[in-house]
Amino acid sequence: IIVPHPGNDSLYYVFTVDRLGLSKGLQYSIVNMNRNNSFGALTTKNVMLQTPVCEKIAATRHQNGKDIWVLAHGFGNSQFYAYLITNEGVVSCPVITSIGATHGSVGVSAQGQMKFTNDGKKLAATVFDVNNSGIDIFDFDNCTGTLSNNIFITNVYLPFGLEFSSNTKHLYVTTRGNELLTYNLSDYNSASIESSKTILVDYPNLG
Repeated sequence: IIVPHPGNDSLYYVFTVDRLGLSKGLQYSIVNMNRNNSFGALTTKNVMLQTPVCEKIAATRHQNGKDIWVLAHGFGNSQFYAYLITNEGVVSCPVITSIGATHGSVGVSAQGQMKFTNDGKKLAATVFDVNNSGIDIFDFDNCTGTLSNNIFITNVYLPFGLEFSSNTKHLYVTTRGNELLTYNLSDYNSASIESSKTILVDYPNLG
């Protein structure tokens, strides 16, 4: 994921996560767009922040409207790591919240996505695990970087991709079974959300 430097519009942070929970973990590099005849060039490369982590990564604005949170999830645990980027750079000590499902029981279950709502107030993350498939949904405090009020949606198998609607009332989910699903989040409790599940597209023969 690429995010702008909060205090310098020529600098961009490129955050990467290793595949399958391997040892390269969460790293960042910095691109300066004023270098290389304005085509941009790396000025900092592969700074390690945390390992091991899952393949999920997301970003949202801080409550102050300037700084940026970058969120990753540990591999083999229930820990979220929220890194704050300010005009001074990346704060290397993350805000850690242990909440929700364990992500990453085996390498393949490091897969999936997590996304913030447009206002940064909620986060959803897929749990891509044959033994514990589901979707974690949380409240996110974009002032402190902590998560709370977890709901776990269980009536979905091997969810991979997801996205919130622009009004935050619906969550769209893709699965390994080639489905596109939607959930209504208007009534924020697990029973109501699960009962609202609607299959929008189902392509069972794509493999």
